[in-house]
Amino acid sequence: MTREERQERRETRFKLLNSSPRARNFELVKCAEDPAYWLWNDQHYVWTRDEYDPVSPVKPFPDEPGLRDLLDEIHRGDQQVTCIGKSRQLTVTWLVVAYFVWWARFIPNQLLFIQSKKE
Repeated sequence: MTREERQERRETRFKLLNSSPRARNFELVKCAEDPAYWLWNDQHYVWTRDEYDPVSPVKPFPDEPGLRDLLDEIHRGDQQVTCIGKSRQLTVTWLVVAYFVWWARFIPNQLLFIQSKKE
């Protein structure tokens, strides 16, 4: 699919979502059920700022290798506390914050906490 075709598809879907409450509710349910869909669907609900790109800094949430697996690991919730050791530029912090935004938006009555410790 070409870039123009993807853009046309997004615009058509955007018009449908804005004109049909039923389609909008269906989309909201899909987003609520799956944080990966909310992050990486072709409507681009989540955007980031690339501080290294002064020309076009606002971009859709990056779909970097390993981020989907990490999101799945976090979302499965096998652990009450999850610690992630990381280095800079891996988009992990953005992913965790985006997941917390998704959680706060779609899961009622939750207490969310993020801690960072600088060396």
